[in-house]
Amino acid sequence: MPIHHLLSLIGLLMLPSVALAAETAASSLEAQSWDQRFKTTYDALVRGDFPSAVQGFQELLEAAPDAAKEQRVRTLLDLAKAWSARGYTFVLQSDAAESMRARVDRRRTTGEIAGLYVDSVLYGLGTGAWVASLAEADSAAGVILPALLFAGGSAGSVYLMDQPSLGYGVARSASAGLKIGLLEGVSWVIWNEARPDSSLDYKINSSLIWGLSTVGMIGGGFLGHHLGATPGAASMVESGATWTGLSTGLLAYGLFGDSVNSDTFFLASAIGLNLGAVGAGFLAGSAAPSVARVRYLDLGGLSGGILFGGLFTAFSDMADARSSQLASLLTALGVGTGITTAWVLTKDMSKDIFVERETVSWVPTILPSESGLTLGAAGNF
Repeated sequence: MPIHHLLSLIGLLMLPSVALAAETAASSLEAQSWDQRFKTTYDALVRGDFPSAVQGFQELLEAAPDAAKEQRVRTLLDLAKAWSARGYTFVLQSDAAESMRARVDRRRTTGEIAGLYVDSVLYGLGTGAWVASLAEADSAAGVILPALLFAGGSAGSVYLMDQPSLGYGVARSASAGLKIGLLEGVSWVIWNEARPDSSLDYKINSSLIWGLSTVGMIGGGFLGHHLGATPGAASMVESGATWTGLSTGLLAYGLFGDSVNSDTFFLASAIGLNLGAVGAGFLAGSAAPSVARVRYLDLGGLSGGILFGGLFTAFSDMADARSSQLASLLTALGVGTGITTAWVLTKDMSKDIFVERETVSWVPTILPSESGLTLGAAGNF
């Protein structure tokens, strides 16, 4: 047989083996790729990205190389689907335990009391500055030393009030009340100073700001305790007052412009501040927003105001008062649009549920003793 015929025969005999080897190599690469995709999808499941895990497991299920891997993927897919549909997420055990314990036991969270400590120090500094203004201090020591003294005293007062622990939402309500009171004081002072016949001096104005801030902080903590407010509800009242006060002033200027005295805008803002606080309080009672949701509402209001007002200012020459009025109107409209949009987009976020306080209930008890009977009472007080 010629040599070239022999080589051809040998090649034909080897073709099945070469094809088998190529098929085995392809299967190995495919299996390796499948295993890598499985690891990536499993990591998504472990870190709590359930929608991505569902999509990844569905693709892996269709390309499963054997029955054992198919069954494993199917089990994980069912698990990811169930967790995704129920809106579950992973949180640290310590965080979850604190949140649950705080709600059930009606005890403040660490974040709440930390925020109140910060606000109390700022309140103390402001109190020191107010005292220095009343005393007409004319030296740096006369201003700084009282501020440091009151700052330390304010933080110490919070520590004493927190023994053994403030109620859930009380610390956040006190912080919100302090900031609303501060805005109240500043608004009314600016309104008064804008009036043509204003005659109040700086001592009275500073006292008004300090007094309303103090009343707001004490009143906020009192209402938070007796109404069972949550941190989310307190945050919403604070944000509602702030955005409504700002928007009302912008709307007043946008509608009336220079046709009225400037104190009208500040009066409208001060009134809107109060209406916003009350309205947000009623709305928070039914919506029970979380602090995170309120922060998104703030982001929506800020973004909307900047977008609407900024775009108009960018494309307008702002050459006359009418342009300023339109800019104010559009800014107020942007704030409202942004908050409304954020409210709709965050409607499925977790809620900070109001927890009813336990009512006072007791029963009389009679216990025998060596000398007779001991009368007492047991229950919740």
